[in-house]
Amino acid sequence: MGFRSEIFELVGLNAVLVLLSLIGIIADIGTRLLFNGIDGILLLSISLMMAGIFSLQIFMDLKAAGYIGSPAAASAKPAPAAKAATPSPAAVPAAAPAAKPESK
Repeated sequence: MGFRSEIFELVGLNAVLVLLSLIGIIADIGTRLLFNGIDGILLLSISLMMAGIFSLQIFMDLKAAGYIGSPAAASAKPAPAAKAATPSPAAVPAAAPAAKPESK
């Protein structure tokens, strides 16, 4: 199975969950549950949250697969890293003198 078919499976699953969330919103408003107490408000907020999360996931999957976004941004090569500057001789500390072993 290729990368593209896996992306379509993920997008399809996420689209089903977004559709179920939208059905929950429509049912909440259609049954007038929204106006009758906390149950309707909670159903609306959870349905909106799920629709937002899975819509964002669809967007991110399609962007990762290259279906969304400018082609120039996808094919742009990163700029090469700048070379590290070599320290000047004044910035390099002087080496400490070697300790002489004591002789008896």
